Amino acid sequence: MKLWTEKDSWHKKDAHRKAESLARTQVKKIAVIRHAALGDMLLIRPMLVTLKEAFPNAELTLSVVSNYMSGIPNDLIDHIHVMKGNEKKYGLKESIASAKELGY
Repeated sequence: MKLWTEKDSWHKKDAHRKAESLARTQVKKIAVIRHAALGDMLLIRPMLVTLKEAFPNAELTLSVVSNYMSGIPNDLIDHIHVMKGNEKKYGLKESIASAKELGY
């Protein structure tokens, strides 16, 4: 199994080893963090379909920001997590609390 990460993303040092040791049916939850606008929501649809096929027992959660709510692929996800966007001024404490709502 491959752990998909972007160039500047952060993960624990042993994350790749742990991901390779998991059976696809063991994965129970997947969070996709996509804090972007409508075009990006359209572009992640194929990835969400592939995740559903590859991990049949996993619940998919999509994390978005409140100021980019258009085009969310509700038909392909099980849960939605909404972070506070930049439509208002939020303090660091509020932003961290919003991120923690995503859970483990």
